[in-house]
Amino acid sequence: MNRHLTRGAAIAASATLLLSGCANDEDQDETASTPPSPPVTETDWFTERFSSAPVFVDAATENAQTHRPDNNAGEPLPENAPEGEVVWQAPACVPIPFTSDGPRSSFLDTGVLHVSGYEQTELGAAAAAVGLSSTSLATTDQPRAVSVATGLTLPEAERIVATSEVFDLKPEFRESLGEPCRTTDFRPTAYRVADMTDSYAVVDLFSPASNNPGNGATIRLSVEWTGDDWRLAPSSFDSYADSLEAFSSNRGAKVDLAEFTQW
Repeated sequence: MNRHLTRGAAIAASATLLLSGCANDEDQDETASTPPSPPVTETDWFTERFSSAPVFVDAATENAQTHRPDNNAGEPLPENAPEGEVVWQAPACVPIPFTSDGPRSSFLDTGVLHVSGYEQTELGAAAAAVGLSSTSLATTDQPRAVSVATGLTLPEAERIVATSEVFDLKPEFRESLGEPCRTTDFRPTAYRVADMTDSYAVVDLFSPASNNPGNGATIRLSVEWTGDDWRLAPSSFDSYADSLEAFSSNRGAKVDLAEFTQW
């Protein structure tokens, strides 16, 4: 169920109880004394699944680490994870965010990482934009990975890989993306949902280029809602390439991160 709808229903129910006088002081005291849930990284669930030391992320101001799950396929967060929780993981050496809003499923199939089960929320859309685009690019079987991420047929995915410049990046762009499974990783450090409806979301990802705050590229991606999950819009690949090309022409550009959310 849409987490926004669930939250709205809970608020409405609380208001009804207050108006009808059903809530008593004892109930309120019990609610007020409920301690907040600990971060996922401090739970038994986490320690049982992550034994590798985390890698550190260049230029991240918050959550500056990416954890490597023991199973190399990613660990979806537990259902009771605190709302808004984000744990960056590098399954198959691909840094992607696992959040309270998805993905709910992550597995490797013949070298292609499948991630799915994102909620229809801003966090879910942003996490899907990163996860689906990253798994499309960071594999040797890019046509099949694109087909999985977008829902397109394999011939349609093959056409995108053959025609989009993002799959034929210049050497300096390849270098800027970093090598997987190093002691440091490169990944987006902030996001902004520029537009969102019931059928699509436009997400801006900030990828830092240095430790100079705001210096980096803004990559615009789009995801489409299928009725039960997000899929990457095919136009995202050309948009990705255009964003890198724009940054290449002005490497000193700074992005105002006031409207962005740190991962």
